[in-house]
Amino acid sequence: MTRTRVALDSCLSERLVGVLNTLYGHNGFEFLHVGNLVPPKTKDEHWADVYKTFGGKIVISGDCKIAYRPHEAVAFIDNGFVCFFPCKGWGDLRGHEQAAVLVHQWPTMVRWAKENPEPACWRFSFGGKNGDLRLIDAPMRKLEIPDDVLEATPRRVAKRKT
Repeated sequence: MTRTRVALDSCLSERLVGVLNTLYGHNGFEFLHVGNLVPPKTKDEHWADVYKTFGGKIVISGDCKIAYRPHEAVAFIDNGFVCFFPCKGWGDLRGHEQAAVLVHQWPTMVRWAKENPEPACWRFSFGGKNGDLRLIDAPMRKLEIPDDVLEATPRRVAKRKT
């Protein structure tokens, strides 16, 4: 059986890898933590390139501010990944609350990735705040980055020069 590799970025606990592999690994998914691929503090645009060489397909991040850093988002898109990022407030959740959201959202992420296989970044939602978490089934929202902003990123400019 071919396994789909799913990377959890350094904004997420390494412990979540075991949880997700235990719950969903038998369904053909292999979850891994970026910390097992690259040294700590490696920039997203660099580890994305490394992850691609390992056959990576899906990325789950804990970085809710990715929309403000298109140079990082473009690295995920250019490597052909389907990525999922949390909405605002993620960092305020406790570890067990983040785990609950990811376990709840994973089946939706799988469905979304199958229905929208082209490289893109998507936001997932949850309700409430620290201590008052509510798991919700809101549709994923595509992270819209204008083409002119993407094309102006150093990564795309460098590609055009080669």
